[in-house]
Amino acid sequence: MEKEAKLQYDANQKELAIFNSVIATAKYEGKAEGFAEGFADALIRLFDNGLDIAFIVKNLSISEDELIDILKKAGRL
Repeated sequence: MEKEAKLQYDANQKELAIFNSVIATAKYEGKAEGFAEGFADALIRLFDNGLDIAFIVKNLSISEDELIDILKKAGRL
């Protein structure tokens, strides 16, 4: 019976490791998504406050195409 208990314990530990990995991945993805949304909001605010696209692109390390796409999705262009 001890061998069965060890096998069950090992299986439970493996499941726990997978579960923890899934949780860690979800947290990372959530943070990345939140950052991207916040960055996009900041870009839109800069544009709305009169900064031109060339200035934003030059100073925030984003391509012009990416910025234009964000502004179009936000209905600004």
